[in-house]
Amino acid sequence: MKRLLLLIAIILQGAIIEPAQPDSYHPSPLTSPPPQPSKGLYATARVWDDDLSFVRRFKIVELGGIDDLAGIDLSPFERVVAYEWSAGFYKDEHNPLTAWALKHPDALLTPKPNDEGAYFYDMCDEKLLQKRIAYLIERKKELGIAGYFFDWANEEFLHEPSFATLLRRFKTRHPHTTYASCLARFYAALKEAGVLIVTNQAYRNPELLEAVDYDMCESYMTQIHDSKAMANIEGTITFIPTTTFVPLEEVFEYFAHFSKLKQRYGYKQMIYMNYAAPLFEPHGDRLAAKKPTDVIYYNYVLAKLGGFYSFTEVPFDHSLERDPLYFYDLGRALEPMQKDGDLYWRRFEKGFVILAPTLRSKRYMRIKAPGLIDLKEGLSLEDEEGWTTFELSPIYYNFENRYIPQAKVFLYAH
Repeated sequence: MKRLLLLIAIILQGAIIEPAQPDSYHPSPLTSPPPQPSKGLYATARVWDDDLSFVRRFKIVELGGIDDLAGIDLSPFERVVAYEWSAGFYKDEHNPLTAWALKHPDALLTPKPNDEGAYFYDMCDEKLLQKRIAYLIERKKELGIAGYFFDWANEEFLHEPSFATLLRRFKTRHPHTTYASCLARFYAALKEAGVLIVTNQAYRNPELLEAVDYDMCESYMTQIHDSKAMANIEGTITFIPTTTFVPLEEVFEYFAHFSKLKQRYGYKQMIYMNYAAPLFEPHGDRLAAKKPTDVIYYNYVLAKLGGFYSFTEVPFDHSLERDPLYFYDLGRALEPMQKDGDLYWRRFEKGFVILAPTLRSKRYMRIKAPGLIDLKEGLSLEDEEGWTTFELSPIYYNFENRYIPQAKVFLYAH
């Protein structure tokens, strides 16, 4: 009862995070893992992956394209979305819609495929628009999916120099309308028919957000770049990939921008899809690839600070992206992001997240809480007179000769 009353007081009165002394830090290994009562919002996978048990625990899963999902039992999943390229299709794609489009050149902005073998839809051609809407609704029913993830979900590609011919052709055909306005009609018709709409960067034409459920941005927190060095990684000679971090100032600018768009257009959430390289460790003449837990936590915590959602892919080996972090329940946010010096944190009903982006030495901090669970380290932290001290340690990657940000998630020990 004493701990319950203390926790209620924390929630009602607010809590500060302040420096603490090392001797007030009382960790012990967790005797059993804390419960994982919730589902992650969104994950990606491939229907041919050996083990799909991890992604079955998410509310929405992107598993592949329409053809990939044919004949697959999707009943173990809550909701599946199929990948669909919004802008067009490739010459090796064969289905009733592409067959119809090839026979009706007015439905396309390209009479022939480009150098990459791609055709581009004229989304303001009324016949194509209605045909495509009907086709996707029918395939949704056949496959038993919830909806679609639309890549290239805006008109920005038309304004790139390499697509100047397409833009001229579009403007000649439709001098009084925009490509985005027709995309909005397309998404809205599907949504009205009960199709779940997830888009990639629809925010670039903000009016599209009125017709979508979730929008996505890629690599807005972390990205992958190949270094100039090569090595034997798990038996394959290849360039060594590395994770790079987007400057926090840029991340926070997008937080503010997306928050305003969410408030104005009412879409459900911005999904941050981030990418990470493995953590590499030398083993003789080879490098072993390990799960980049620190980067997964970084993206998760950073998104939580802004009120968004992040999923981290590890393309080098997708099995290395599986982490129980997504399934813990922090509850409702109790405050906006807080900042003190070089620390950022945000409290929730059942715990808090904290980010130390420039940590170079060990620090001890405390919060008025009846004990904590350090999820990253698997530790139980005891309180001392109602205050619980936790540790923030710098993360130094010897192989890469650099520090990376420290991000942690704590649950209140109820």
